[in-house]
Amino acid sequence: NRANSEIEELQRAFLLSIVLVFLVMGILFESVLLPFSVLFTIPFAIMGAIWSMWILRAPLDPMGMIGLIILAGVVVNNGIVLIDRIHRLTEEMGRRDAVLAGCAQRVRPIVMTALTTVMGLLPMAIQTPATGSMDYRAMGAIVIGGLLASTFFTLWVVPLAYTVLDDLAHHVRGAFAWALRPQPTKPSVES
Repeated sequence: NRANSEIEELQRAFLLSIVLVFLVMGILFESVLLPFSVLFTIPFAIMGAIWSMWILRAPLDPMGMIGLIILAGVVVNNGIVLIDRIHRLTEEMGRRDAVLAGCAQRVRPIVMTALTTVMGLLPMAIQTPATGSMDYRAMGAIVIGGLLASTFFTLWVVPLAYTVLDDLAHHVRGAFAWALRPQPTKPSVES
């Protein structure tokens, strides 16, 4: 079936988009662990996308799968902005204060950009297509629901994941430093 093969191909594209987003964040953050703190928002975005499709009665079609690919790239933006701010503030203050200050400083821009995107996509999600034209309702519903859910969860999941992964990174560095420490040499006994 052609529709099933298209959806399978788009699912692979969705997974590839997540991997590429992870690689770009890894390069930007110069860390392997920090991008995971942002990627934690993607499951919440998918959950929001499913809810919005159910509410708007939009079917999952190839356009909806394209919406998921778009969603994977869009929802990480808020997390990147938040983590970048927190990471920069940790150079000036303690991590706890940096997390609180970073969230307070970025909540308004994160909410404003999400709401303007949602309002711009709302006509696409609720408008019934003309006969014979492309149906973009699933794409609009997926991006709207995913963006709303991920925006809400970004403000508390990302800082929590950041602190947990930052602690993990410190423990891993400490373990490597301990394992790679110079071993004391035993004095040789001469007879």
